Amino acid sequence: TSTVIAVAIGMAGGYAFARYRFRGKSGVFLGLMLTRTVPGIALSLPLFFLYVRLGIIDTHFGLILAYVALNVPFTIWLIDGFFRQVPKDLAEAAQIDGCTRWQAFWQVEFPLAGPGIASA
Repeated sequence: TSTVIAVAIGMAGGYAFARYRFRGKSGVFLGLMLTRTVPGIALSLPLFFLYVRLGIIDTHFGLILAYVALNVPFTIWLIDGFFRQVPKDLAEAAQIDGCTRWQAFWQVEFPLAGPGIASA
């Protein structure tokens, strides 16, 4: 469950970082990557206190939440690289042929980046 959620969030984030320009893009991406430098054991005590306060200690939801939070930055970074390798011209050509942005993503870019997404 946590893998599917992390890949879904990572796919959206990786695609956004690879295709769109927005202010602070490099700073946000750097911030995501810096979260990977924090050892997981350093987060165990703060997460424990937070989970006790929220009442989700020893639950599947709490474990899924922790796994997703720790894996999403890596997944975004990995999928971003794969979407950068897919030429933008293919999606633009699909839109010229009548596809919406969403259809161009699912019918053109997703199949080309599929092996990379599967590795995430």
